[in-house]
Amino acid sequence: MKKSDKSKAACLFFIVLIFLASCSKEGIEKCRGNCANIIISGQAWDSSYRKGLANLPVKLYWQDAGWCYICPEDVIANSKTDASGRFYFNMSIDSSRFHGNALHIAVTMPTGYISNGSVGYISNGSNSGNMDAAIYQYTPSVQNIRFHMYESAKLNIKLQRTQADNYIGFDLNYLFDFTTNGIYGYFGPPPSAYTDFNVTTAANVFTKVSWQKWLSPGVISTFVDSIKCVANTNNSITLNY
Repeated sequence: MKKSDKSKAACLFFIVLIFLASCSKEGIEKCRGNCANIIISGQAWDSSYRKGLANLPVKLYWQDAGWCYICPEDVIANSKTDASGRFYFNMSIDSSRFHGNALHIAVTMPTGYISNGSVGYISNGSNSGNMDAAIYQYTPSVQNIRFHMYESAKLNIKLQRTQADNYIGFDLNYLFDFTTNGIYGYFGPPPSAYTDFNVTTAANVFTKVSWQKWLSPGVISTFVDSIKCVANTNNSITLNY
């Protein structure tokens, strides 16, 4: 009986170890040298509907700060946003790794969402369905980072020629919040009659569409119109030029 009890205890011990190992995937890697504490906090924010985005994956990872085509990620922490879209890390990191590396905070965007690429911190961007902020030198506290995300909407932009003026150049752009995207432009005679453009923009916020005409060298006329687009709807705007 005693031998059997010892076997059961051993089995239970290994089961606990396996359980702990599986939980560590959502945990924080321990610092092994040159340790310094850092606090990182922020929020994933739905700018279309003015609310936090809950249960989004958040990760911290080291990555080479130089120029490289494919830089491997060394993930040191994983978490998820809470019910208000907030995340919080309080951990020890190897501060010497800032020599040649950057510490990234990446949040996965929900399906059907887009980003303006801005989080208002040291360096940021969006790619592969993630929003990313990067820290290039050690600081003990990096807080209140906000990742602005928008539900996407489709917009059709039509150009309709109604004026008889002559111009030597034309430029068409659209923007939502602080993001500007070029659509179409040329100098000289129009290469062809482009009049219809389909773009992806943000839902439930105003998208501004601007166009410029170069009437002569140094003489430019600028026009602006706007539309508030709705997700899963055929949004359209016609520009008379």
